Amino acid sequence: MDWATVTSTAITGAVGIAGVVGGVITARIAGSSARKSVQLNITAEADRARLADKRRIYARGVSALDTAMQAEKHAQSVEASGAATAVVEDQHASAVEFRAKANDTLRSASEAVSELQLMVESLDTAELAKDALDNVSHPDVYASRRNKLLATLRDDLGKEARRAYQLT
Repeated sequence: MDWATVTSTAITGAVGIAGVVGGVITARIAGSSARKSVQLNITAEADRARLADKRRIYARGVSALDTAMQAEKHAQSVEASGAATAVVEDQHASAVEFRAKANDTLRSASEAVSELQLMVESLDTAELAKDALDNVSHPDVYASRRNKLLATLRDDLGKEARRAYQLT
């Protein structure tokens, strides 16, 4: 028996087996890393989509509040004038029509605020939105509530954005 050949064959076999085992281990590590990377990307994309939804809902809520406040202001102006019909910002209508429009926009604002309240994480923010809605007929109070609400919503969006974009 030639020990040099046996030893050389044994070493070559051991190196071959070690190479195969190393390849298997590398493949497992790469697969695990790829799964984690894909999961992280999916999570980041879901966070970005949630941020976009929040931004849309917040904007719709504030816009609906502003529209309701303007419609209420027009209706109050016409009602205070005592005229049966009036022209407010190029809108010619009866006092009843102005009031009906104000009521419709208030209903739409209420729906938008309800959606906003479901989306916010803080009960204080939800209360600010309701308080702004309750005060659309009082412009000075409304402006103060709206400004507080906007600051709170912006802060919330900022936190959400930082969370969504730090994952990538």
